[in-house]
Amino acid sequence: MPISPQTEQKLLAFLEREEHREARRVERKGARRAVGRASLLIFAALLCMQCFSVLMQILLLRFGAYTGDLATAWGCAVYLTLALVPLFYVYAARRSGQPLGIFLPQSRPKAVGLSGLAAGLLLLAAFGAILAANFPVDLVSRLLDWFRLSHTPSMPEVQTGWGLAFGLVYSALAAPLTEEFLFRGVVLGVLRPYGDGFAIVVSAVLFGLYHGNVEQFVFAFLVGLVLSYVRVRTDNLWWCVLLHGANNFLATFYTTVATLWGGAAASLYVDAYTFFFVALGIVALFLCLRWFGTKTLQLVHISFESPLSQRCAQIFCSLGGWVMLLYGGISSAFALGGIV
Repeated sequence: MPISPQTEQKLLAFLEREEHREARRVERKGARRAVGRASLLIFAALLCMQCFSVLMQILLLRFGAYTGDLATAWGCAVYLTLALVPLFYVYAARRSGQPLGIFLPQSRPKAVGLSGLAAGLLLLAAFGAILAANFPVDLVSRLLDWFRLSHTPSMPEVQTGWGLAFGLVYSALAAPLTEEFLFRGVVLGVLRPYGDGFAIVVSAVLFGLYHGNVEQFVFAFLVGLVLSYVRVRTDNLWWCVLLHGANNFLATFYTTVATLWGGAAASLYVDAYTFFFVALGIVALFLCLRWFGTKTLQLVHISFESPLSQRCAQIFCSLGGWVMLLYGGISSAFALGGIV
């Protein structure tokens, strides 16, 4: 029996809709699996680090050395164990044939369409944006004060020269290396097949949850957005390590300034470097856009059937996503109550 043109057109439209619906379903399923895998990687890395931390404390207490500079030095070493789980994951991925550049990219600026000057301006603008993230954190701190809730637990105060040195090594070297390898290296590499925007947003959310308190969630989420963007745009993980380390160094050097010259000088130091680098970042962004155009900032666009919001929402639909949400939520509740 022949089919009328109208019926044939309706049938083709129906089949096309079903094809798009199936494509969206497959994309959401893949994004959900990627979020779950990335989240469980982070949680496993956290557990690994905590186990080494407990073992270190037991050993130091056993030998009566869990005080002073030695404990600070061992704390730096223990934080490096955060990289063990992602290292094993990268090794397994390499054995299965995945290129190392997915997790440890080291492209030169020209390989991604950037001149050396454009890349430098982009990094200055990114660093200014990282420091500008302190402004919304200040608002959150004021809200916590208004509701009489506890703030972010601070690092132990150290007064000795070695203690200050170990603190700087921890914040400016150990933390940037391990966290960037985990989040902007492995986690972003796992998420990126389902879109750069998806990978940037979800990795930033997971980076915020990893820190386990409200103030640092806000700061880490915003910084995670900037660093993930830099990682994707430059295709080079080392720029993220540099930016992360520079930010941590400036923040931790506050302790040194406070120890040597007092709290008033330390506050002035923070205000001075924040204003300077935020202003420098704004100028760098303006010059970058003026000299090289908006294409310098644009990412490679890949179209997906499912919208970005639906792919990002898969963090609420995966086991790993809920593990990190519960970890971040419970840790934040304890911190707000002053329990930790």
